[in-house]
Amino acid sequence: ISCAVPTDRLASVWVIGSEQSSRQQAIRRGFASSGRPGAETSWQRVSKMLDKYIGQWSSMYVQACEATNVRGAQSSEVLDLRMACLSDNLEQVRAFTDLFAAGDHAATTNAVTALQSLTPVQRCADVAALKSAVPLPRDERTLVSVNALRDRLRRAQALRDVLNPRKAMEAAEALLPDAEATQYRPLIAQTLEIIGCLETDSKKAEKALREAVVDAESAHDDVTAATAAADLIGVVGYYRGLTEEAEFWARLSNAMLDRVATPQLRIRSWTVNNLASVIANGGDFERALPLTQQAVALKRESLGPDHPDVAISLHNLSETLTELGRGEAALRAADEALDIVTKHGDPDTVEVVMSHHVRGDALFVLGRLDEAEAEFNICMKGLRYQNAESDPEMGHALHGLGDIWRARGDTAKALGFFEQAMQLRERSETSPLLKADTRFALARTLWDAGGDRARAQRLAEEARALLSPLSFQARQRAIATWLATHHARDRVPEKEGRRSISGRATRAAR
Repeated sequence: ISCAVPTDRLASVWVIGSEQSSRQQAIRRGFASSGRPGAETSWQRVSKMLDKYIGQWSSMYVQACEATNVRGAQSSEVLDLRMACLSDNLEQVRAFTDLFAAGDHAATTNAVTALQSLTPVQRCADVAALKSAVPLPRDERTLVSVNALRDRLRRAQALRDVLNPRKAMEAAEALLPDAEATQYRPLIAQTLEIIGCLETDSKKAEKALREAVVDAESAHDDVTAATAAADLIGVVGYYRGLTEEAEFWARLSNAMLDRVATPQLRIRSWTVNNLASVIANGGDFERALPLTQQAVALKRESLGPDHPDVAISLHNLSETLTELGRGEAALRAADEALDIVTKHGDPDTVEVVMSHHVRGDALFVLGRLDEAEAEFNICMKGLRYQNAESDPEMGHALHGLGDIWRARGDTAKALGFFEQAMQLRERSETSPLLKADTRFALARTLWDAGGDRARAQRLAEEARALLSPLSFQARQRAIATWLATHHARDRVPEKEGRRSISGRATRAAR
């Protein structure tokens, strides 16, 4: 039996170091078609990453084959498990390279970050983990159907990883009835997890994710169940303000991972990161801080120091430190995140914009208003270049600029930015918290400017109404206090300074 690397099989996925292969040429054209200045940089980084990954895959393929067929050091059963694992890894790569070759704009824009979500090849040497994995169906007809549907699942997962939520949702929703027809619960659960993760309606998202947990647990698929539970932390806590329920899902996610043979540090990091975001948005930044620091540490341990996912938690860490008034530490975390996304991520992406926005927040707290203004303007320029002016990040930048001009005492300019931020957040923001924050900022600024006081009161009431179903008590108290002391018949000037309510919120990991 030959243990040579299957070059014919690899030719349709990726050929190491061969820019002249038809596959590589198609992928390179896909990057070039985006027209982005950073497209060539993305292509070069992707090329190196895929060369390295396929190199590791090839070495593992030969090693696994020889362990059984040359050295007799492992059974045929173990060889089958390892080869099935390697096949799954290669199909993950194919799902991405298919998107790149097709010139999918989101895929080529976010390629470097997305590829870092590939399952490590080393997993295919962990025999204990492979033996404990959820088995595929034994019925041959069902197995054929499930294997075909898993290709569609990998495509939906790849679309999510390259930040193309619309196409990912379409793919997952089209897959779900076919997955349900097989009655193979792990496939159903994984599909529901994608749908729940991408759904913008928090109630629909919660329903899908709860079903994912149930289906996964019924199949003893603790990894998928724990992932869905981690997603639920953000849905019920971040978007609906149900902190106690978010803490329940965090405990459940960790409990399920305790049963998994292989440490799942990345999923644990998502759990901690999301819970920290929920607690921070509730106003308890002191409690959120150690959790956010733990999320950063877990991601560094599981992914390495330069992974873009580390930058997401560094963004959250910076924002939490900003809220605690620790501007210098916040700026250091923001700078580290920016270094990661510029050197090891994709150029011209929203993650780069996010790094500049958290830098702007930190600089604002430090009173370095001109530098903060420059950061928010970089955010806006980047989003306009990406034709992403409706992205929620634009709302963050506009709100930040409103804060700056209000701190400078120019309420007229501040009003303009807060008005724009409110309009944008009405169209594109899913978080009631951020919608409330901008309404309240606009209300206070309108009052200070001597404008329509009745409208200012109405905006503050609307902000309070948005928060009333949620558990953000500190914010609700701030609005109630303001309303109690500001009436249309009089005007009580506010003391200028740092905003009492944050204009933006920390991000979930997924």
